[in-house]
Amino acid sequence: MEDFKVQTAAGAVSLTNQTFVDAAGVVHPIYSKVLSIVTFPNAGTANTAHGLAAVNLECGFNVRKVNARLAVAPTVTMLDKSQMSYKLDATNLIITAAADLHLYTGEVVIEYCPV
Repeated sequence: MEDFKVQTAAGAVSLTNQTFVDAAGVVHPIYSKVLSIVTFPNAGTANTAHGLAAVNLECGFNVRKVNARLAVAPTVTMLDKSQMSYKLDATNLIITAAADLHLYTGEVVIEYCPV
């Protein structure tokens, strides 16, 4: 996957060229999905519905890319994804930030294995 060149629209899902081999030796394909983030957190936590039917928890997930920009155009900024932490539960991508990022909107690309 070449970040946002392949999939720019929120909700877009694509198959990557990566795989995951589980403990039983079964090979699982890895997919990526673009999630739209309406507002990043204000020095706290924000939830964004991921819309995935089921995620292989043994495979886990990865945040591939974070594209963030100030909500007021034309300023464009790239946030360092390492300054935020991410968790995935059954329904949401949970983003936690130590800084106030509520003026930013954007996209997060996650990689995951479906069940």
